[in-house]
Parts: sequence; C-alpha cells; structure tokens
Amino acid sequence: MKRAARKLREWMLLGGAAVLGLALDGGGEPIRGAVVAALGALGATLVSRLGGTRRWPRLLRLLGRALQEYDDRLEPTLDAAEDALSALAVEGAPFGRSLAPVREGVGDLTRRALGLGRVRLGHEATLARVFLESQAAQLERAARAEHARVSAELEQIRGVLHTIGPSVRHLALLTRTEQLHTGQAPAELEERVASLREALSEELAHA
Repeated sequence: MKRAARKLREWMLLGGAAVLGLALDGGGEPIRGAVVAALGALGATLVSRLGGTRRWPRLLRLLGRALQEYDDRLEPTLDAAEDALSALAVEGAPFGRSLAPVREGVGDLTRRALGLGRVRLGHEATLARVFLESQAAQLERAARAEHARVSAELEQIRGVLHTIGPSVRHLALLTRTEQLHTGQAPAELEERVASLREALSEELAHA
C-alpha cells in the first residue's frame, strides 16, 4: 500500500511538471506565476495513509476511516489533536467526564480540518488549470481568495488544538500540587475545568 501511494505521488508530480512545462512555454508572466505557485502547493498532495495512521492511534479510534486520507500539510494539526487526546486520556483522567466536551471538540475540529484540507486541494487544482480558461484572471482571483481563507481557518484550528494538551496538563499539575499541600482536591477544581471548557467553546465559535 505504501509503494502504491509513493507511485501515485510520483505520477502526480510528473504530471505537474508536464503542465508547468507547457505553461512556461506558451503562457504569459501572470499565468506562469499562478501555475508555479499552485504546483508548489500541490507537491503536498492528498495520499492514502492506511499504514501511517499508527502515528495517531487515539485519533484513529475517534475518527476511523476519516483519517485514512489527508493532506500532508495537516500533519502538525493531527499531531496537536493526538496530543490533546492523549492529555485528556492520561492527565485528564482524574477529572472523569468533566472534560468529555473537550474531547468531542477535538474530534469536531479535526474533522473540520480534514474537510478544509480537501477544499484547499480543490482550490489548488483550480489554480493549476486556470491558465486554460478564457477568464483566467477572474477565476484566479476567486480561487486565490478562497485558498487564503481556507488556509487561515486551518491555521486557526491548528492553533486551537495545539493549546488543549498543554492546558489539560497544566490543570492536572496544579491539582496535584495543591493536593500535596492541602491533602484534598482544590475547591476551585470544577471552576477550572469549566473555564477550560468555556475557552474551547469560545475558540470553536470563532473557528
């Protein structure tokens, strides 16, 4: 399966090189710029990862087949999601079901990121072929605007997921420290857990 994925990537890159050659040979400067930029992004092509999903075991259990195909550029986002799930399962275990909404939020954000990754690839495919269209400039502007919007949203999702693991670990550390000093769970524990949930909910509302 890995060999097939590598072969697919090689053929796509070869095809991209051929398209680039045609554009450079017969297109004007704006067309060349658009094609070069688009093919550069398409180097991170969507590939099958049936074997590579071992990198994110908790995420795979949560998302199942949705994780079998992804854009390579989403790997930092998927790493952050896996780290968040690991922190919730280990350091967040003493809090029971209190952090369950956070885990659900991680799953929702990751699914959204995977979907947006496919949308971004679609815009990049449009940019790669736009020089063949009669209204290339208009199509290019629209595709670039949507590509920028999707990329910004993906970066925002990565940022949200990146904060969850450290936040849960910090909360667990504070709790253990106070238990050592007082011999009992801190009275404000529920408030802290609620604050973490609210922070994630606020980020989700703006994602």
